[in-house]
Amino acid sequence: TLLADVGSPDFPSAMEGLGHDQFDAAMILFVLEGLPSPQEKNLLTALRPLLRPGSLVAIRDYAVGDFTHIRAMNRARPDSRLPQAFWRRDGRYLKFLEPETLRELANSTGFEVVECREVSRSGVEKRSGGKPFTRVFLHAVLRKG
Repeated sequence: TLLADVGSPDFPSAMEGLGHDQFDAAMILFVLEGLPSPQEKNLLTALRPLLRPGSLVAIRDYAVGDFTHIRAMNRARPDSRLPQAFWRRDGRYLKFLEPETLRELANSTGFEVVECREVSRSGVEKRSGGKPFTRVFLHAVLRKG
C-alpha cells in the first residue's frame, strides 16, 4: 500500500524513488475532483512507470450532475478556467468530470481506456427532511499498455 499527497510539489520526485514496474494495480478514489489542472495529468504521468505492463487503474470520482455538483453551482465560486470546477468557501478546489474528459486525460498519459462511464443512483437526504437527490459518479478502468 502506498499513500501519497498528490497535491504536494514533491509528489513526482517521491514517485521516481519507488522504481519501475512495481505494482499490478492502482486505485484513485475521489482524488481527481480536488486536483486543479495539470495536477491530474501529473498524477497519471507519475503513476504510469510504477505499474507493470497490463496493470489496471480503477478511478471513481464525482461526475457532472452529481448532487454535490448541483450544490456547488449554487454555493461555490466558479473557476474561470474550467466550466465544471469551483472553489469552495473553505478554499478547497472541487471539479466534476465527464467521461470524455477522463478519456482524453487517460489517452494523453499513455493509458488505454478499458471502461469509462457514469454510474448514478437516487436516494433521499435524511438531513434535509427527506429531499430526493441523485449521485452521479464517474467510474473508469485504465490499462497500462
